[in-house]
Amino acid sequence: MKIRVLVYCLLLMCSAKVWGQTDPVFSLVRLYPQILNPTFVGASEKNEVIIVNRNQWITMPGTPMTTAFLGNFNIGEKIGVGFTSFLDQLGPIKATSINGDLAYHIPMNNNWAFSGAIRIGVTNLKLDFDGVSLLDRNDEMFNQNYSTGLQVNSGWGIRLAKSDRFYVAISQPRMLWNDFGLQTGKYKDASFFYGMVGKKQVVNENISLSSNAVVRVAQDLPLSYDVNLTAGLNNLLDVGFSYRNQNAIGFNLGIQFSPTVYLGYQYEIPINTISNVTNQTHEFVLKFQFERQ
Repeated sequence: MKIRVLVYCLLLMCSAKVWGQTDPVFSLVRLYPQILNPTFVGASEKNEVIIVNRNQWITMPGTPMTTAFLGNFNIGEKIGVGFTSFLDQLGPIKATSINGDLAYHIPMNNNWAFSGAIRIGVTNLKLDFDGVSLLDRNDEMFNQNYSTGLQVNSGWGIRLAKSDRFYVAISQPRMLWNDFGLQTGKYKDASFFYGMVGKKQVVNENISLSSNAVVRVAQDLPLSYDVNLTAGLNNLLDVGFSYRNQNAIGFNLGIQFSPTVYLGYQYEIPINTISNVTNQTHEFVLKFQFERQ
């Protein structure tokens, strides 16, 4: 695979360092918020199994491709359990993560509830430069492949929610940095904190409006945020718009095919310098919903 574009970008951005991160970017987070915050397991009206596929800037070689598989289940009224797993590849960087989530939901009164959750899992991060086309094959930054091996990791989240109408949440889904065992500092990882807020407004029996925002913060990296607005029609069709600061705008569509099956899709258009090369990012979400026991 020829990925000169990616290598040039890494060199320009990082100079003497290459940054790798195992927190991929997602857009339709309102459909699977547990990927960023484990407190959402057991909080849905139904149990869920979810498949996500995201292809970013698809006309460019070596660009991000992510596949995720999630489960969200309740045990009684206060306990939620789930799993999150994903495979994310960006050029020579490949990240794999498999996690288990446990949440406890505490009713504060008839309307409000507080939730806390933990995440335990394993991650692996690889840097494989065999497929990279380089002008200088002797460049010491790219003359060896690296792998962290399987590393145990953990995360946490807290959330305050008013039934299904409003929530505010904070999380760190991955607390530990991946370590390549290098002392040179060339390859560095980043662990993100996430802030999330969302609100659902019922306009009438046929129309609802859902808004949500996600903020990402990590050491030595610029702050990033998403805002999203989605209209629901007759509990069958969703149409929405999203904005990621200085990065992309998106349009999404969701269809409730049956009480069990929901399909969501997002098309994104970059608004940064990448737009000179490509304007195609696609994300698909297939959600299977089951009645709670």
